[in-house]
Amino acid sequence: MKTFIVPLTKSPYLTGRIGPVAWQDWARGCKKAVRIALATTDSEILIVSDVQIDGEQHEVDLYLAYLGQLGFPRVRIRVVRTGLETVGQLKAVYDDSLKGQVSVVVISTFL
Repeated sequence: MKTFIVPLTKSPYLTGRIGPVAWQDWARGCKKAVRIALATTDSEILIVSDVQIDGEQHEVDLYLAYLGQLGFPRVRIRVVRTGLETVGQLKAVYDDSLKGQVSVVVISTFL
């Protein structure tokens, strides 16, 4: 059975953030998603967001770039560009998972 590993998105934008990216809650969620995905067979990381701040990259693109820096293969990442907040994003995950027999692992931050 396919598994979607879903890090709930947190703002990856540097404005208002303190410390290096590796310490940020959103980056820690990415690292945990990679660890779980690499330890499971037939899994993909699912990034769900349609957030884009004026003058900045789309939130999904920042996540994709960081997952690439972590060495996770792009072919194992699924992107759904919908949802501006957690409830809408989780609904999209649920709707997408219903299209096939998939299990879902949601990664939340510690904050």
